[in-house]
Amino acid sequence: MFNLAYNLILSVVFIGIGFLCLINGYSMFDRQVKQIRSAIDSVGWSSSKGTVIGSVIKSRTIKTGESGRAEYKTEIRYEYSVHGKSYVSDIYSLASSGYNFDTDRSIAINLAERYPMGSKLDVHYNPMNPSEGLVLPGVEPRSVDRWPISVFLMGIGLIGFGLIPLLQLAEKKVAKQIILIPMLIAIIALSCTILSSVIYFFGPYFVPALLTQFIPKNAIVKTAP
Repeated sequence: MFNLAYNLILSVVFIGIGFLCLINGYSMFDRQVKQIRSAIDSVGWSSSKGTVIGSVIKSRTIKTGESGRAEYKTEIRYEYSVHGKSYVSDIYSLASSGYNFDTDRSIAINLAERYPMGSKLDVHYNPMNPSEGLVLPGVEPRSVDRWPISVFLMGIGLIGFGLIPLLQLAEKKVAKQIILIPMLIAIIALSCTILSSVIYFFGPYFVPALLTQFIPKNAIVKTAP
């Protein structure tokens, strides 16, 4: 009886956490795909001259256990006009290291030095909605977050591990007929978990090169200015 309750609780916990990871991973991945598509489309946007009206380096600390990890980004506000109407935007790029927080402080410093207060810059805006403006169109592959796909795969792995105890609760007569199913699920779950860890920890070494195969060459930003 104890084993039955233990297996059920174990399954519910693993499957519950797995589904949360699956849903969150898919949601983040879907947003990222839409963001990348918009960044690719921005290459064909119209352009106008703009003026920097604000340039500030922002920082935040991400807690990692007892210590913390500092991340930086430069927020640039600029003004531009389209057909005589003025607009203000603070979007640097939709998919580059200048858009997201980064542990490399030099990226934020270089960006702030490149666009000081009062400096002129080229602004790319959406001709269908001129209020959507940015400085750097295109996609910088190294800036694409690997977290969504990693969380998604981890969710599949956890659900798989959660299903194994349930299958073990099946009657012996049935279990003999489906003995290969738990083994197959265990292999899939373990593979997804390992792949999730590989993508998260080693993704920066191969994900950018992989992405360049699917992004038009004219939309690839090799290094954020």
